Amino acid sequence: MKRDKLIELFSKYGYKVEEEIDDKFIVFSLQTGMYPAIEIVPYRNDIKEEIEQTKSAYSKCGYAVKISQGTTIAEIEDYLFNGFFHVEMTNKRIIQKYNNYANTLMEIYDKDYTAYQYINIPYSLEYNFEKRNPSIKLIDSILSFMKSDRPSLIIVEAAAGFGKTSTAYELLKSYSTVTENVRPFLMELSKDRTASNFLNLGISFLVPYTKDFGRITQF
Repeated sequence: MKRDKLIELFSKYGYKVEEEIDDKFIVFSLQTGMYPAIEIVPYRNDIKEEIEQTKSAYSKCGYAVKISQGTTIAEIEDYLFNGFFHVEMTNKRIIQKYNNYANTLMEIYDKDYTAYQYINIPYSLEYNFEKRNPSIKLIDSILSFMKSDRPSLIIVEAAAGFGKTSTAYELLKSYSTVTENVRPFLMELSKDRTASNFLNLGISFLVPYTKDFGRITQF
């Protein structure tokens, strides 16, 4: 592994170099949060005893210590991303957020979220200012663009009360089964949804945040 790339990667997550032992291993520290953390990244496989001694020394100082099992920059990047975003926990929060939204919609019918069902509707599609004939459901169509390897801006246009926010929540829910390398962020900017003249529109953004920090994908 290239040392400079490794340091650059850890610095993106707030780590700093604590110490480095020749060509054996490098130690990164993270001081934020209640429990300071240490990540030990071995450069070689024949120094397990020395690594364990270093781990023990930092543990006695009150650090939460982990030894990286990754052997490439890509593997360590995946490990850091998935660890920082607590995938299993955030997936549960996604479902809870979706159910809360569904509950809000169903309250006026004196029902709970279990009775909620997203309604697929016909839609028109423009891509790069050219009209296309959509052949799949709206949610599937949006997801196909969001999963592209390149940045993209996806705009869903409709009058207030015609399902833009519900569509955003449906997209959010689709990420509840994704277990690595991407986390969605849902932000809603809404005004008066009761306006009969539809002059005030609700806007929702779903941003899948990937391990590639230079990428921005928005809905």
